[in-house]
Amino acid sequence: MRFRTEAKNAYDLLREVRSLILANPQRYNQHDTLSFGKEGDTYWGDETKYPSCGTIGCRAGWVAALVAPRPNRLQNVMKYAQKVLGLTEEQADTFFDSYAAGRGSICTLEHARIGAKGITAFIRKNRNQLLAKRIR
Repeated sequence: MRFRTEAKNAYDLLREVRSLILANPQRYNQHDTLSFGKEGDTYWGDETKYPSCGTIGCRAGWVAALVAPRPNRLQNVMKYAQKVLGLTEEQADTFFDSYAAGRGSICTLEHARIGAKGITAFIRKNRNQLLAKRIR
């Protein structure tokens, strides 16, 4: 499945990522940058299955999935997302950390809520920087 964003700046893009993971927690895993599979295929052992869209990603992965012309061909998804969002190395290291949504079960509503809460805090703290970063 191909995703596209209508966001014009990094602030709106992160709000879209937050909405996406809350509406579809089965698509969110902060421990895995970006994975593509077929609906129902096993993902991470028997822990979960791929959703109908076949895509599971972390914060950086969803930025890439929404913006990159061919996200499945990116060599470094986190570096790509860092550039798209205009983040410093320190910001990217913290925001994209694999434990930024805790250590609990992946692809669950609880995991998505923790991840979304972190996005909310990040966009509040860096609002002006994110609003200034155009993505188109």
